[in-house]
Amino acid sequence: MKQRIYRPQILSLLAIAWMCCSSIAQESLPGQMDLRPNFEKWQLPVKLQGKRPTCSVFAAVGCLDYALARKLGHAQPLSEEFANWAASQLIGRPKQDGHFFFEVVDAFEKYGCCLAEELPYSAKFDARQKPTEELMQSATKLKREGLTLHWLRKLDAPRGLQDADIAAMKAVLARGWPLAVGSYHSIMLTGYQDDASLPGGGKFYVRDSEGNEKEITYQAAKERLHDMLWAEAPLPEKIPSQQ
Repeated sequence: MKQRIYRPQILSLLAIAWMCCSSIAQESLPGQMDLRPNFEKWQLPVKLQGKRPTCSVFAAVGCLDYALARKLGHAQPLSEEFANWAASQLIGRPKQDGHFFFEVVDAFEKYGCCLAEELPYSAKFDARQKPTEELMQSATKLKREGLTLHWLRKLDAPRGLQDADIAAMKAVLARGWPLAVGSYHSIMLTGYQDDASLPGGGKFYVRDSEGNEKEITYQAAKERLHDMLWAEAPLPEKIPSQQ
């Protein structure tokens, strides 16, 4: 699939610089942040993609699920099926199943997303499936919750992560937001732990829609991961306590 250069939402280059160089610079970050207990508290189980190529859709929607639950204090899972459909509509390929992050982000900006209970995920892709007008209105209403998707690193960035990228990833996680990260298989990162005995000096905790991966070292992340984003909802300023 042809790559394109696309614009970030909300997060500007100045914001990225602020995260890396301000009071949440690497030396001031906690040595560990674990958001996994929050998924349990808000009843957000790992959702599985099955045999469909929808890992990026699941990772991005998973971040939206978390942001919405953090705002509301309880789970209100969103529809991967709708997000996948919306991305297909956006690029004019209704028969395509599975998408890049930038397609999911742009589709969310245009269409929003309905709840999972309104349009459940199907084990088998059906290109004929189309949301009703009622679902389209429901998806638009979600935007009123103030959910936004932010780019940390775009697809057209150079290959390979640097120490500054790892620091920026940890900064987002330390603020209480999981990350959706892309590679040959997209996953979510739900925390980190510094550990000098591990390659690269630590590890990230992984949430995997294939149900396989649990952790990835900083060094492996540098070698494997590429584009990255997170979802955010308007909240009182508060970093979640560790449990």
